[in-house]
Amino acid sequence: RVLRAISDLLLEVARKTDEVARIGGDEFVLLLRDCDSNSAARVADKLLKLLQKKLELLSNNNME
Repeated sequence: RVLRAISDLLLEVARKTDEVARIGGDEFVLLLRDCDSNSAARVADKLLKLLQKKLELLSNNNME
């Protein structure tokens, strides 16, 4: 369930030209094509924020 949620988030931030892959266990790769370091940092920041929100929702649901 958690791995699926993470893959969904990666797919949400990925552009059509990017590649998302699970390389084993709980390891994922997001290949950002034609992306400079500033843009990559923005994508990483967006991904972290989405992941944090998702984890908060899951945590709140487990408390109910």
